Amino acid sequence: MESKKAALISVYEKEGLEDLAKALHKAGYIILASGGTARKIEASGVAVTRVSDYTGQSEILDGRVKTLHPKIYAGILSNRSIAEHQREIEENFILPIDVVVINFYPFKEKLSEGLSLSEMLEYIDIGGPAALRAAAKNFPSVWAVSSPSQYSVLKEVLLSDSQSFKEEELLALRREFAREAFKRTSIYDGEIFNFLMGKGKETSFSYPFFLSFQGEEEKVRYGENPHQRAAFLKSGNKSWRKLQGKELSYNNLLDLDAASEVLRNLVDIVSFSGVKSSTFIFKHLTPCGAAFSDKSLLDSLLKAKSSDTKSHFGGIFVLFDSKKGEEEGKGSILPINGETAEEVIKDFAELVVAFSYTDEALEVFKRKKNLRVIEWQGEFSGIEYRSIQGGCLVQERDSILVDEINQAGLTEGERQDLLLALLCARLAKSNTVCLASGGKILGVGAGQTSRVDSAEVAVWKAGLYKHNLSGAVAVSDGFFPFPDSLEILSKAGVKTVAAPLGSKNDDVVLQRARELGVKFIKLSRRHFRH
Repeated sequence: MESKKAALISVYEKEGLEDLAKALHKAGYIILASGGTARKIEASGVAVTRVSDYTGQSEILDGRVKTLHPKIYAGILSNRSIAEHQREIEENFILPIDVVVINFYPFKEKLSEGLSLSEMLEYIDIGGPAALRAAAKNFPSVWAVSSPSQYSVLKEVLLSDSQSFKEEELLALRREFAREAFKRTSIYDGEIFNFLMGKGKETSFSYPFFLSFQGEEEKVRYGENPHQRAAFLKSGNKSWRKLQGKELSYNNLLDLDAASEVLRNLVDIVSFSGVKSSTFIFKHLTPCGAAFSDKSLLDSLLKAKSSDTKSHFGGIFVLFDSKKGEEEGKGSILPINGETAEEVIKDFAELVVAFSYTDEALEVFKRKKNLRVIEWQGEFSGIEYRSIQGGCLVQERDSILVDEINQAGLTEGERQDLLLALLCARLAKSNTVCLASGGKILGVGAGQTSRVDSAEVAVWKAGLYKHNLSGAVAVSDGFFPFPDSLEILSKAGVKTVAAPLGSKNDDVVLQRARELGVKFIKLSRRHFRH
């Protein structure tokens, strides 16, 4: 058999295809293609050998089987350094396929079109990933080309003279292409897994495919500290967009995730409680100010800033405004207004996060060009991941049970204060005790190694800013192992405490609450955050 070389091309995205085909033809390759790919290449004036003509097998099953043939896979997978492999492909009139150019059916892109399950199954590519994996496996001899972004490099190699690239350079390039090919096939399979995950009754804990985090990569200047390298690996389409300001840092992205948790919970809380507006201010993933208001968003912002008059400087501001509907639990989310924006920029803020903004507010923010303004647009993920040595932990995101606060004997003010403190306690690091009164947070004792320390820090913070704790409420993210925390809170003026049970001293703690005249609300969920 005369020594020839071939290139297999099967692409859905045809950007740059004509130029690549011309380069392959000029370099002496026989081009194997089918369907729309073949027609596109032929239209550019380049000769194409149809896959069905080469294999002797026509496409069947409405095109489901095109390239799945031994003459294709033997040509890709034969080891060029093994004489027996070369003898076999020559005896079977098989062309060595040195270049495989593949991109897949647009499965993820079709998800947004509302197609039926049977329609989506037709966009699961079989032949493409199989051929690409085969080429990547045999990268010492074969180019596995998985993206139009790689065409320019391949063309440079094809059209260069034999002295332009050393063999070790070519091998390194093919290895890089192979690595990218396996990355793309793993992501593609992950997208299909994630789609099918919600299509039936799950018999066990199911979660999105972790490898899908190896999707698009966004550069980050550095990690938590300047000496740490970092990147943002996206799991899919971003749920937010930056409207202005500097690039988001690694720490900003962590803050943004915390902000999304506030917005996710507020949607449920507002519909239940009737709260109109709210502001949360974070520093280092810990709430340092928070408030609800039935008056206005500006009022909630002013109250939140007064929670801790020092720490909100350089903080992350999460703003939420809504309009009450005529029916209970009904309403609409409002854009952030100009007067609230004016108050935000009076002090230094790192990041502002909200569902939307008025044009007036955006004009105000422009006066602080470095201020990062984020618009939350998409859905909220119900799953969170944390990397550890040797693997990754995955869990459902925590959420509060709003109905638990709707208990007999609570005033409307107490109910809203408990909701506010509960949300803060759920977001802060354990151990946490949060104090609230008058629709704002008065003290947060977070990240302490003992529950009693958390209570003492919360009371100390409230005293630091001269907040009156008489009649205040307190929420603990975990149970009280001893009555000492209750005694500290009661002495400071707290009259209502909410916490889960679970200690062997529960009876002692509850009895002490009765003796102190403290109303104890039993929460069914613990809200540890490590």
